[in-house]
Amino acid sequence: MKAKDYLMRTWRFEADIERKLKERERLHLWLARGLEETPPEERDKWRGVEKEVAALSAELEGDVLAICRAAREVKTLIDGVEDLRYRRLLELRYRHYMRWEAIAQEMDYELRHIYRLHHGALKCVQARLGDGEGGRPSLNVTRTEAHNTAVHSAGQ
Repeated sequence: MKAKDYLMRTWRFEADIERKLKERERLHLWLARGLEETPPEERDKWRGVEKEVAALSAELEGDVLAICRAAREVKTLIDGVEDLRYRRLLELRYRHYMRWEAIAQEMDYELRHIYRLHHGALKCVQARLGDGEGGRPSLNVTRTEAHNTAVHSAGQ
C-alpha cells in the first residue's frame, strides 16, 4: 500500500461513517413518524425498519472501532518519523486534516516548500511501511532506517 493511501484511510472511514450516520438518522425519523401515525394494532409492519436501524447501528459501531484502530496506526507511523518537519507536516495533514495552505501558514513555509516536504515525508513513511505479509504494511523499520532511506532517496 502506498504511504499516502495508508495515511488517508481515516479520511475515508470518516466519510463513510458520516454517510451512515445520516442514513441512520433518516431511518430513525421515518420510523418515528411511521409509528406515530400508525395505529398500535398495525405497528408490526415497522419491525423491519427497526431491524434495519439496529443493523446500521451495529455496523457503525464496527466502523468506529476500525477508525480508532486506523487512527492509532497512523499516529504510530507518524510518530516514528524522525525528521521533525516531516512529522509536523504529516500530523497537520493526516491527523488534523488541515488544508495545504493552512499547513504552510502554520509551519511558516511557502506552499511550494510544503509540497516538497510532503514528498520527502511520504518517502520516509513508505520506507517505514515496507512490505507487510498478506497485504498489510509492516512497521518493523526503525526510525533511523526510515530516515536514512528518505535522505538517500532525496539525494538522488
